[in-house]
Amino acid sequence: MKIVVYGPDRRTGVLRDGSVVDLCNAFAKYAAEKNGEPHPIELAEALVPADLARLIEAGPRALDNAAEALDYLFGQAHDQKDPRGAALVYPAAAVRLHAPYPNGARIACAGGNFADHAAAMAEKMQRKPYTGDARAQIRDAGIWGFWAAKVASSSPA
Repeated sequence: MKIVVYGPDRRTGVLRDGSVVDLCNAFAKYAAEKNGEPHPIELAEALVPADLARLIEAGPRALDNAAEALDYLFGQAHDQKDPRGAALVYPAAAVRLHAPYPNGARIACAGGNFADHAAAMAEKMQRKPYTGDARAQIRDAGIWGFWAAKVASSSPA
């Protein structure tokens, strides 16, 4: 199962045969039609969340539920519409795919990977050429790093 984040609402889906399938709403369809769930949308948000971070937190159970919903959608369902009548499957070329990056997440960066940058910054701050071995100096300083937060994109969703 190849998980993707798509669309203006950055919903979690799965890439399947050149199409993107909305996982949360596919599970809602499964719950309504197969199990007679009276509140399928609410149940789906709890068990197969549309938000990537919540889907990750939900763990293997969410992936199992998603796989069951996909099997139903492509094997037994009479259409590919959610309980409200909206489409569940979109051509991948017709939706915008986003980096699978949970909102609020940070990236751990290893400082040693930035030796050349550190040397350039030292030159700029000291206002004179850096003559040392930046890699050796960073290596001798021990393991270090920093957190990088995601920078919000100004491009359209």
